[in-house]
Amino acid sequence: RLRAELAMLDVDLYRSLGERSAADAEYARVNSQAARASLDLILHKIERATVTAPVAGVLIEGDHSDRISDTFTKGEPLFRIASSTDWKLEIHVSERDIDEIVSGAMGTFASHSRPGDPHEFEVTQISPMAESKEGQNIFVVEARCDVPADWVRSGMEGFASISAGDRAPAWVAGHRLVDFLRLHLWL
Repeated sequence: RLRAELAMLDVDLYRSLGERSAADAEYARVNSQAARASLDLILHKIERATVTAPVAGVLIEGDHSDRISDTFTKGEPLFRIASSTDWKLEIHVSERDIDEIVSGAMGTFASHSRPGDPHEFEVTQISPMAESKEGQNIFVVEARCDVPADWVRSGMEGFASISAGDRAPAWVAGHRLVDFLRLHLWL
């Protein structure tokens, strides 16, 4: 944008010189110098700019080779980096079960790649808002899990079981049926 503005100011300067209007030529020259100084400042900032990730990890998203010389809006994510040591589980919990989950609850996670190797986790955060995923309303529950980093990869999936406290066998067997009847028959 500044280069285009600078070119237009240079045209104004040459036109003013051609018309022998000293005041207009001086005005165009001052504006041209200001635009050139702004452009030089931006180019200097670009030369000194560095992109630093907040964590060490593996780049999983962000190939911008097709966007060379393109502009990015402020705040637009440039890259996604997966930590190679600090693993976080994202557990999708149905809205009908979310009221049973509390921060600090313990659970067990087993990945699809190693179902016989379960790992314990602790719930650290529960999303305050539901998301729609595969036709269901789910809440994202985050958990901290210490898994050996030699085989884990970002994006892996598996099964999680969260301890929600002790319940009577009758409650476990019948609470969903009772909830369904209450919801659909207004009992």
